[in-house]
Amino acid sequence: MEKNEREDDRTALIFLGTGCSAAVPHFRCLLQPSDPPCHVCSQSLTLLPHLNPNYRCNTSLLIDYCCGEEDGRHYYMIIDVGKSFREQVLRWFTFYKIPRIDSIILTHDHADAIHGLDDIRSLQPRGSAIDTNPLPVFLSQFTMESISTRFPYLVEKKVKEVPRRVSQLDWRIIEENCDKPFTASGLSFTPLPVMHGEDYVALGFLFGNKSKVAYISDISRIPPSTEYAISKAGAGQLDLLILDTNVPSMVMRGRQPTHLCLPETLEIIKRLCPKRALLTGMTHYFDHHEYNEILAEWSLSYFTSLYNLGLERQRDHHRMASSSSLVPSSSDLTHVMKRGRRCINWSELPSELTSSILQRLGAIEILGNAQKVCTSWRRVCKDPSMWRKIVMHDLGESMEFDLEIMCRHAVDLSQGGLIQIDIRHFGTDYLSLYIYISLKIKLLRSYCYLTISLTWLQFLTFTAIICRSGNLRSLKLAKCYSVTDHGFERAVVKLPLLEDLEVSHCLLTEESLKVVGQSCHNLKTLKLNRRGLRRPRFENDDEALAIAETMHGLRHLQLFGNSLSNTGLSSILDNCPYLEHLDLRLCFNVSIIGDLEKRCSERIKFVRYPNDSTHDYPFDATVFHMDSDEEDYFDCYDFDNYD
Repeated sequence: MEKNEREDDRTALIFLGTGCSAAVPHFRCLLQPSDPPCHVCSQSLTLLPHLNPNYRCNTSLLIDYCCGEEDGRHYYMIIDVGKSFREQVLRWFTFYKIPRIDSIILTHDHADAIHGLDDIRSLQPRGSAIDTNPLPVFLSQFTMESISTRFPYLVEKKVKEVPRRVSQLDWRIIEENCDKPFTASGLSFTPLPVMHGEDYVALGFLFGNKSKVAYISDISRIPPSTEYAISKAGAGQLDLLILDTNVPSMVMRGRQPTHLCLPETLEIIKRLCPKRALLTGMTHYFDHHEYNEILAEWSLSYFTSLYNLGLERQRDHHRMASSSSLVPSSSDLTHVMKRGRRCINWSELPSELTSSILQRLGAIEILGNAQKVCTSWRRVCKDPSMWRKIVMHDLGESMEFDLEIMCRHAVDLSQGGLIQIDIRHFGTDYLSLYIYISLKIKLLRSYCYLTISLTWLQFLTFTAIICRSGNLRSLKLAKCYSVTDHGFERAVVKLPLLEDLEVSHCLLTEESLKVVGQSCHNLKTLKLNRRGLRRPRFENDDEALAIAETMHGLRHLQLFGNSLSNTGLSSILDNCPYLEHLDLRLCFNVSIIGDLEKRCSERIKFVRYPNDSTHDYPFDATVFHMDSDEEDYFDCYDFDNYD
């Protein structure tokens, strides 16, 4: 993330809110959680706001407008002051040191756009109404009439000598017409009337001169006249389009739409062909990082991404030549889309796209090479969003790095935002404990501004007193022989949001599985893999029974090379009603015939049987054949001869 120093020669857009009217997290998801719980709402309270794109207040945009070299003064314009305006001021005005508001622009009269008007008084000097300059508010006639009815005390013209108790506002009516621009705090705005439902008109706004930005936060349909006004802006190409997208699909939206769904939003982006697009107004159906990965693929032709609540400022890094220039500058914009052909300036990719590309390299390549290429890449590589997922595999003696030290460094870079980690061939109890403790210390430092220095014994004590609120959702361990039951259990008990667990070719027992099931109620995927073994008269259902006893919400279960019998499998089928995928390859003690075969075929969508092909298994699938005379050597075969 960029540093947020104030710079007098820059203009910025600050996204105070990017959520729907109900905001995110949704009350219902926290007070009446579903089974399984909504992971977006559950995770949205576990990180600090500036690290948490899944925490979303009502949609609102602050324009920090610099007049240029001659004046150099900053003006602060805000589009919409909704129900969460007070929270936005507390979080982001203090974070970015915003001293005041110079003008307000309203898109429509719904609660998520106007119910913060009363709190404007807290930003105005305390004194009599005579001594206070009213704050200009630009709005349509319809919105004005609605506010007059709902908040008459904000509209009345009486001037009082006594200390004022309400916001002092100067109401200025604007026309719902693309041909009728207005000026707010020195910056020209063009109204963009759009449909917000079948018979309701809301306003978007087009602003800037050298760089054109269109902001449309509440829309279900865009009229042809408005689309034409946008398409002719900026010499036929919009620099930045900020557009509403409420839900991922039309099915979720319902029969009476008042907002766009993702396919409709992307279709409008394709038609308008902006240099860059950002999406706002999201519900809890959007996980920021998941959908940004989807949009990264789509944006091979068009650069589009969800936008974060207050997380970044889109800045013009060049001095303004005149008061009409506005961010982002054309040099900041990646995909120069021209009608009929596509030109990409690869030398000046925005940080979001550079991040998407570098993440495909993997943690070892990023830390060992990519961050050393240039200053801009190094800055991107240090962004915490790069380290939400860490994948590190020890490839043998040729590795020139100490992977445990490197892994700890990657965890530090995540600044508490790590949600997935996959390590193979290395790892110890200390590393697993370090991962958990690092996540918690980062949060504690941010909240309390403390420097924490603990000895090893203090670390052990520390884990016992920290509340259960880990952020990790995916943990994958493979051939990590130094991780013991004791160390694993101490780490996993603090990860209640864990959804995906893989433990392949490790030395953990059924006791660890019980702890996982008892601590991680969101667990949906479990991969418990071992070396395939044909050993007569040896059946062990301990792990299967531990799974059946504690992991009732599983959707995907892989038990490659397990020694379970039909008894263990039946217990899993009885106690895991949501199971959809079951992998039993090399489980030679299971005989899936008769009633058991019928239950699997009727209950499970996808089953892989003991003798199915292992061509897609990522580890050595060699099967050991043992008879009774070789039992004394079982430990050697089971543990020491892994590749």
